[in-house]
Amino acid sequence: DKMVTTPATPPVATTPCEDDNVAANFALHQTHVDYDDDACSHGGAAGLCVNVMWQMMCPVTCAAELGAQSCHEDYAAAATQFSVMATGSEACDPSGVCVAGDSQAACDALTGCTFLSSGSPRCKPATCCGGLVADCTDPVVAAICPQSAAAACAGRRL
Repeated sequence: DKMVTTPATPPVATTPCEDDNVAANFALHQTHVDYDDDACSHGGAAGLCVNVMWQMMCPVTCAAELGAQSCHEDYAAAATQFSVMATGSEACDPSGVCVAGDSQAACDALTGCTFLSSGSPRCKPATCCGGLVADCTDPVVAAICPQSAAAACAGRRL
């Protein structure tokens, strides 16, 4: 009798984090002649790594500031900051609970949020990135919401 051994399953490889200079340039509205091939390190040198959105766009440059946050997972604080910057309202607080009144309508008005109950918490998004990835065209959203972008935009160009 020969003993048959099954090889151990190899660990799942994790793609290393990379700075996303396209997203960094997009965030800074830099195109054509203004485009900076090294926007992440230049922004990091200028102090932009204190910004949670910049940390996700430039996770190698801002590794110390990003800390334990994975560059492969949605970052609620960055999504909140993006929402405030883009719309002037905070769709989700950093804990992931939508900020709204206690009505279904108030919750429904918040992108990507679902009404749970009349008590607290009243609304909860699937992720804070909820509705941010709807059009699959914003490289900043793709950088700060990589999980949601991958799920929502599979097969579509981001």
